[in-house]
Amino acid sequence: MALIDQLIEALRVLPGVGPKSAQRMAYHVLERERVGGKRLADVLAQAVEQIRHCARCRDFSETEVCAICASASRDAHLLCAVDRPPIVWRSNRRRAIAACISSCRAA
Repeated sequence: MALIDQLIEALRVLPGVGPKSAQRMAYHVLERERVGGKRLADVLAQAVEQIRHCARCRDFSETEVCAICASASRDAHLLCAVDRPPIVWRSNRRRAIAACISSCRAA
């Protein structure tokens, strides 16, 4: 299989990326964003190697226990449940956890 076909096929592992989108992405990187494409490849390889699940909460972390679980200010007796972990990550993590803990207390 030609290298460009391998690139297009590799991009299809992303959610919502079909053959046409993958082809557009591949051509964009090769025509206009070679430096960005190289950076993407390097960071993706590094992330796959170094990011794992937190031993306590299963969120993504570069350490065995994530910063939220390791925080001395975290009340280990309170449980915060979210339907999708990216909700916590997307916002300011400390503020999101504090808000969630407040709403858990109110419940």
